[in-house]
Amino acid sequence: MRVALVFDMEGVAHIGDVREPYPTYREYWESGRAKLADDVVAAVDGLLAGGASEVFILNHHGAGETEWPNLLVDRLPDEASLVEDWGTRKLRERVDVMFQVGAHARAGRRSFLSHTICPGLRLRVDDELLSESHWWAWTGDVPLLGIVGSEELGTDLSNGSLRDVPFLAVQRSHSRDKAEPVFGSPGETAAAIEDFAKEATRRATDRRVTTPDGPIHLEASLLNGDAIVDAMAEAGWARTGRTSFAIDADAWRSEDERIDNAIWAAVAAAWIPYSFCFDGIDPASRESALAYPADRLADLDAVLRSWSTKDSPEWFEPADADGPLEGLDWLAKDGATVPAR
Repeated sequence: MRVALVFDMEGVAHIGDVREPYPTYREYWESGRAKLADDVVAAVDGLLAGGASEVFILNHHGAGETEWPNLLVDRLPDEASLVEDWGTRKLRERVDVMFQVGAHARAGRRSFLSHTICPGLRLRVDDELLSESHWWAWTGDVPLLGIVGSEELGTDLSNGSLRDVPFLAVQRSHSRDKAEPVFGSPGETAAAIEDFAKEATRRATDRRVTTPDGPIHLEASLLNGDAIVDAMAEAGWARTGRTSFAIDADAWRSEDERIDNAIWAAVAAAWIPYSFCFDGIDPASRESALAYPADRLADLDAVLRSWSTKDSPEWFEPADADGPLEGLDWLAKDGATVPAR
């Protein structure tokens, strides 16, 4: 059995400092990557013990793949490898099942660093607000063995289309900028993840593809709707309100990948006001990443501090567009120019 292990970082068990997931900070290099590796290696060990023959690991945190060196690959067993040249679209051609690690809550939840792909974006299908777990699973289009991540994500998934997927909560949030591990020690966490992954693999025949059948009506909510109408229209989105767009397709997966292309276009549009955050970063090494210019780091720190300490709506209403963008209210207070919407 070939398993795709898709990981993120914000839902890792012992990560509780907002700086640990980002390579511009010492915390990322000193503790964040090691904590991620703890969860991933425990999951890999469990998957292999449960019957997996190979584990292909997909880096879905930050810039992903080779851009951000999130995972300590030298800690992986021989049967596991970090793949760098294919994403979730190719999974159904190359693996049999998926497993998720470090998954976090969707945007709008009062949960540690909650978001859906990037700030300023919300996604919805048939009134179900989507998390990144939905996006990975539905685009991967293979059975989902289980999910390891934040407790709040598990609560949301238990009431939606992924409710039948086994879930292990390893992180509990106090707020959007504070979290703690569910289990008392790294050793207890690793044992719990390994046992969970092992059992999930042994019960692989019970799992089914979760990708929705039939026509898809996908909605997106973006705070900077006025500025990105043309870009969204080019990707097939129709504007349905000041902060809302919609697109229809015969299926989630199709030959032209209409839905996934539309999501990527929405991400690019939502990210425009935030593009300065990591502009010029060189994460190839600790030294080069921490050499990020002090003025840019100060701006990034202000965004992170503002974005992570404030609750935000589950869906942007037209009136929300009159206020500051998520995480950028500090610009107006400091008398700086707010990025174009």
